[in-house]
Amino acid sequence: MKLWSKLVMLAAAWFAAQMNAADQAAPVAAKNPSVLIVNGRPCNLMNKGDFAYFQELNQRGFQLDVHFSGPRPLNWELIRKYNCLVMIDLPPDEAESKGKSPPPYRKEMMELLDRYLQAGGGVFILPDFQ
Repeated sequence: MKLWSKLVMLAAAWFAAQMNAADQAAPVAAKNPSVLIVNGRPCNLMNKGDFAYFQELNQRGFQLDVHFSGPRPLNWELIRKYNCLVMIDLPPDEAESKGKSPPPYRKEMMELLDRYLQAGGGVFILPDFQ
């Protein structure tokens, strides 16, 4: 895994730990620091993520999960389980998708992120510059 990718994951893990340690009402049900890594666009599973590093963080008490655009819905019930969302890219607009990507589309995702932030969650967005 590239050094910058590990640094991003460390920053997200640190942020999740801080969110977990705060005595504020958080939207999450998790007791340990938890991070959901979301890619809003279809991608090849094997080129995103260092799963050995994810396993190392998991052994240190972090709950990590990865969500790729696909059959598992990305909704409030899923994201509220995490302290921090790492967004690799935002989903396309519905018109841009042309039926190739499932919802939520960009507008719905922004509304979902607003709700998540208002409930105390943390978001780290990494646009995909490919």
